[in-house]
Amino acid sequence: MAHVTATMAALAAAGETCELYDIHGHYADAGEAAALMSFTLGSDMVLTGHSLGRNKLDHLLKSRTMARREIEAVYAMSRRIEGEERAIDAALMVFTSTHQEVKDQWGLYDGYDPALERILRARPRRGRHFPVMNVIPPGLDFSNLKVACPPDPWEQLAAAQQQQALAASGSFSSLSIAASPRAPRSRRTSMLSAGGSVGALAAVAEGSSSFSAAAGQDEFATTPGESRPKA
Repeated sequence: MAHVTATMAALAAAGETCELYDIHGHYADAGEAAALMSFTLGSDMVLTGHSLGRNKLDHLLKSRTMARREIEAVYAMSRRIEGEERAIDAALMVFTSTHQEVKDQWGLYDGYDPALERILRARPRRGRHFPVMNVIPPGLDFSNLKVACPPDPWEQLAAAQQQQALAASGSFSSLSIAASPRAPRSRRTSMLSAGGSVGALAAVAEGSSSFSAAAGQDEFATTPGESRPKA
Protein backbone atom coordinates (compact mmCIF):
# COMPACT_ATOMS: atom_id res chain seq x y z
CA MET A 1 0.00 0.00 0.00
CA ALA A 2 2.88 2.38 0.71
CA HIS A 3 4.20 1.86 -2.82
CA VAL A 4 0.77 2.41 -4.34
CA THR A 5 0.24 5.60 -2.33
CA ALA A 6 3.67 6.97 -3.26
CA THR A 7 3.17 6.20 -6.96
CA MET A 8 -0.27 7.81 -7.05
CA ALA A 9 1.11 10.90 -5.30
CA ALA A 10 3.94 11.14 -7.85
CA LEU A 11 1.47 10.95 -10.74
CA ALA A 12 -0.69 13.65 -9.17
CA ALA A 13 2.31 15.91 -8.51
CA ALA A 14 3.29 15.85 -12.19
CA GLY A 15 0.42 18.23 -12.93
CA GLU A 16 0.01 16.95 -16.50
CA THR A 17 -2.97 15.06 -17.82
CA CYS A 18 -2.23 11.80 -19.60
CA GLU A 19 -4.05 8.70 -20.76
CA LEU A 20 -2.81 5.45 -19.28
CA TYR A 21 -2.66 2.61 -21.78
CA ASP A 22 -2.54 -0.01 -19.04
CA ILE A 23 -0.83 -0.88 -15.77
CA HIS A 24 1.47 -3.91 -15.85
CA GLY A 25 2.02 -5.84 -12.63
CA HIS A 26 4.72 -8.48 -12.11
CA TYR A 27 4.67 -11.23 -9.46
CA ALA A 28 2.19 -11.27 -6.60
CA ASP A 29 3.08 -8.04 -4.78
CA ALA A 30 3.29 -5.76 -7.82
CA GLY A 31 0.27 -7.54 -9.30
CA GLU A 32 -1.82 -6.62 -6.27
CA ALA A 33 -0.49 -3.05 -6.37
CA ALA A 34 -1.38 -2.80 -10.07
CA ALA A 35 -4.88 -4.09 -9.33
CA LEU A 36 -5.45 -1.37 -6.71
CA MET A 37 -4.12 1.33 -9.04
CA SER A 38 -6.26 0.16 -11.95
CA PHE A 39 -9.39 0.31 -9.77
CA THR A 40 -8.50 3.82 -8.62
CA LEU A 41 -7.57 5.21 -12.03
CA GLY A 42 -10.12 3.28 -14.06
CA SER A 43 -7.50 1.89 -16.45
CA ASP A 44 -6.84 -1.59 -17.76
CA MET A 45 -4.40 -3.89 -16.03
CA VAL A 46 -2.20 -6.70 -17.36
CA LEU A 47 -0.26 -9.23 -15.33
CA THR A 48 2.83 -11.42 -15.57
CA GLY A 49 2.95 -13.97 -12.75
CA HIS A 50 6.44 -15.43 -13.42
CA SER A 51 6.20 -17.90 -10.50
CA LEU A 52 2.95 -18.72 -8.70
CA GLY A 53 2.24 -19.37 -5.04
CA ARG A 54 -0.33 -22.16 -5.39
CA ASN A 55 1.98 -24.15 -7.67
CA LYS A 56 4.90 -23.68 -5.28
CA LEU A 57 2.78 -24.68 -2.27
CA ASP A 58 1.64 -27.81 -4.08
CA HIS A 59 5.24 -28.85 -4.83
CA LEU A 60 6.39 -28.19 -1.26
CA LEU A 61 3.58 -30.24 0.25
CA LYS A 62 4.20 -33.15 -2.14
CA SER A 63 7.92 -33.14 -1.37
CA ARG A 64 7.19 -33.48 2.39
CA THR A 65 10.26 -31.44 3.22
CA MET A 66 8.27 -28.79 5.11
CA ALA A 67 5.03 -28.79 7.02
CA ARG A 68 2.31 -26.35 6.03
CA ARG A 69 2.95 -24.29 9.17
CA GLU A 70 6.65 -23.99 8.30
CA ILE A 71 5.81 -23.02 4.72
CA GLU A 72 3.56 -20.26 5.96
CA ALA A 73 6.17 -18.97 8.40
CA VAL A 74 8.92 -18.88 5.78
CA TYR A 75 7.07 -17.83 2.62
CA ALA A 76 3.85 -16.17 3.87
CA MET A 77 2.22 -18.28 1.19
CA SER A 78 -1.41 -17.51 2.03
CA ARG A 79 -0.74 -13.76 1.70
CA ARG A 80 1.02 -14.32 -1.60
CA ILE A 81 -1.86 -16.38 -2.99
CA GLU A 82 -4.34 -13.72 -1.85
CA GLY A 83 -2.43 -11.08 -3.83
CA GLU A 84 -2.32 -13.31 -6.92
CA GLU A 85 -6.05 -13.99 -6.73
CA ARG A 86 -6.78 -10.28 -6.50
CA ALA A 87 -4.44 -9.58 -9.42
CA ILE A 88 -5.96 -12.17 -11.73
CA ASP A 89 -9.46 -10.95 -10.92
CA ALA A 90 -8.51 -7.45 -12.05
CA ALA A 91 -6.34 -8.38 -15.04
CA LEU A 92 -7.56 -7.93 -18.57
CA MET A 93 -4.69 -10.06 -19.91
CA VAL A 94 -2.12 -12.40 -18.37
CA PHE A 95 1.23 -13.07 -20.01
CA THR A 96 2.61 -16.58 -19.63
CA SER A 97 5.62 -18.48 -20.99
CA THR A 98 3.98 -21.83 -21.79
CA HIS A 99 0.57 -23.42 -22.23
CA GLN A 100 1.44 -25.68 -19.30
CA GLU A 101 1.55 -22.58 -17.09
CA VAL A 102 -1.94 -21.64 -18.23
CA LYS A 103 -3.51 -25.03 -17.58
CA ASP A 104 -1.56 -26.52 -14.68
CA GLN A 105 -0.58 -23.41 -12.72
CA TRP A 106 -3.14 -20.66 -13.29
CA GLY A 107 -5.75 -23.42 -13.39
CA LEU A 108 -5.19 -23.89 -9.63
CA TYR A 109 -6.62 -20.42 -8.88
CA ASP A 110 -10.21 -19.53 -8.09
CA GLY A 111 -10.00 -16.64 -10.54
CA TYR A 112 -9.29 -18.81 -13.57
CA ASP A 113 -10.81 -22.01 -14.95
CA PRO A 114 -9.60 -23.12 -18.40
CA ALA A 115 -12.78 -25.06 -19.24
CA LEU A 116 -15.12 -22.30 -18.05
CA GLU A 117 -12.99 -19.70 -19.84
CA ARG A 118 -13.61 -21.46 -23.18
CA ILE A 119 -17.35 -21.45 -22.51
CA LEU A 120 -17.45 -17.76 -21.64
CA ARG A 121 -15.33 -16.94 -24.66
CA ALA A 122 -17.94 -18.60 -26.91
CA ARG A 123 -20.95 -17.27 -24.94
CA PRO A 124 -20.00 -14.00 -23.19
CA ARG A 125 -21.94 -12.95 -20.10
CA ARG A 126 -22.02 -9.41 -18.74
CA GLY A 127 -20.08 -9.11 -15.49
CA ARG A 128 -18.39 -12.47 -15.92
CA HIS A 129 -15.00 -12.73 -17.55
CA PHE A 130 -11.64 -14.38 -17.36
CA PRO A 131 -8.42 -12.68 -18.43
CA VAL A 132 -7.03 -13.43 -21.86
CA MET A 133 -4.03 -15.75 -21.58
CA ASN A 134 -1.27 -14.59 -23.92
CA VAL A 135 1.49 -17.20 -24.28
CA ILE A 136 4.86 -15.65 -25.21
CA PRO A 137 7.67 -18.26 -25.30
CA PRO A 138 10.99 -17.25 -23.73
CA GLY A 139 13.59 -15.72 -26.03
CA LEU A 140 14.12 -12.66 -28.18
CA ASP A 141 12.90 -11.85 -31.68
CA PHE A 142 15.68 -10.09 -33.57
CA SER A 143 13.84 -9.85 -36.90
CA ASN A 144 12.89 -6.21 -36.31
CA LEU A 145 16.31 -5.10 -35.06
CA LYS A 146 18.69 -3.33 -37.42
CA VAL A 147 22.29 -3.33 -36.23
CA ALA A 148 24.74 -0.87 -37.77
CA CYS A 149 27.44 -3.27 -38.98
CA PRO A 150 30.59 -2.20 -40.89
CA PRO A 151 30.42 -2.71 -44.67
CA ASP A 152 31.28 -6.19 -45.92
CA PRO A 153 34.60 -5.98 -47.84
CA TRP A 154 33.48 -8.71 -50.23
CA GLU A 155 30.31 -6.79 -51.05
CA GLN A 156 32.35 -3.64 -51.61
CA LEU A 157 34.68 -5.52 -53.98
CA ALA A 158 31.73 -6.97 -55.91
CA ALA A 159 30.18 -3.51 -56.23
CA ALA A 160 33.45 -2.06 -57.54
CA GLN A 161 33.78 -4.84 -60.12
CA GLN A 162 30.19 -4.26 -61.21
CA GLN A 163 30.88 -0.56 -61.69
CA GLN A 164 33.96 -1.35 -63.79
CA ALA A 165 31.95 -3.75 -65.94
CA LEU A 166 29.25 -1.13 -66.49
CA ALA A 167 31.88 1.47 -67.40
CA ALA A 168 33.47 -0.88 -69.93
CA SER A 169 30.08 -1.69 -71.43
CA GLY A 170 29.39 2.01 -71.86
CA SER A 171 32.75 2.54 -73.63
CA PHE A 172 32.08 -0.15 -76.25
CA SER A 173 28.60 1.26 -76.77
CA SER A 174 30.20 4.60 -77.60
CA LEU A 175 32.64 2.85 -79.95
CA SER A 176 29.87 1.21 -81.94
CA ILE A 177 28.35 4.62 -82.56
CA ALA A 178 31.70 6.27 -83.27
CA ALA A 179 32.69 3.62 -85.81
CA SER A 180 29.60 4.18 -87.94
CA PRO A 181 30.59 5.39 -91.47
CA ARG A 182 27.91 8.06 -91.21
CA ALA A 183 29.56 9.77 -88.23
CA PRO A 184 31.90 12.66 -89.10
CA ARG A 185 35.61 12.16 -88.46
CA SER A 186 35.71 14.78 -85.74
CA ARG A 187 32.81 13.13 -83.94
CA ARG A 188 34.51 9.72 -84.01
CA THR A 189 37.68 11.19 -82.54
CA SER A 190 35.85 12.97 -79.74
CA MET A 191 33.90 9.86 -78.78
CA LEU A 192 37.06 7.75 -78.69
CA SER A 193 38.75 10.28 -76.46
CA ALA A 194 35.80 10.32 -74.07
CA GLY A 195 35.41 6.52 -74.08
CA GLY A 196 38.82 5.61 -72.63
CA SER A 197 42.32 4.85 -73.83
CA VAL A 198 42.61 6.24 -77.35
CA GLY A 199 45.44 3.93 -78.38
CA ALA A 200 43.66 0.70 -77.41
CA LEU A 201 40.17 1.75 -78.44
CA ALA A 202 41.21 3.30 -81.77
CA ALA A 203 42.35 -0.09 -83.06
CA VAL A 204 39.01 -1.62 -82.12
CA ALA A 205 37.18 1.29 -83.71
CA GLU A 206 39.24 1.03 -86.92
CA GLY A 207 38.51 -2.66 -87.27
CA SER A 208 34.83 -2.12 -86.54
CA SER A 209 34.72 0.74 -89.06
CA SER A 210 36.35 -1.35 -91.79
CA PHE A 211 33.98 -4.21 -91.11
CA SER A 212 30.96 -1.91 -91.16
CA ALA A 213 32.09 -0.32 -94.42
CA ALA A 214 32.74 -3.67 -96.06
CA ALA A 215 29.45 -5.07 -94.91
CA GLY A 216 27.64 -2.04 -96.27
CA GLN A 217 29.00 -2.41 -99.87
CA ASP A 218 27.06 -4.18 -102.60
CA GLU A 219 29.08 -7.02 -104.12
CA PHE A 220 27.64 -6.07 -107.51
CA ALA A 221 28.44 -2.37 -107.22
CA THR A 222 29.93 -0.89 -110.43
CA THR A 223 32.29 1.93 -111.17
CA PRO A 224 31.66 4.45 -113.94
CA GLY A 225 32.12 2.80 -117.33
CA GLU A 226 31.56 -0.76 -116.04
CA SER A 227 28.45 -2.80 -116.63
CA ARG A 228 26.79 -4.93 -113.95
CA PRO A 229 27.50 -8.62 -114.55
CA LYS A 230 24.54 -10.65 -115.62
CA ALA A 231 23.17 -13.25 -113.28
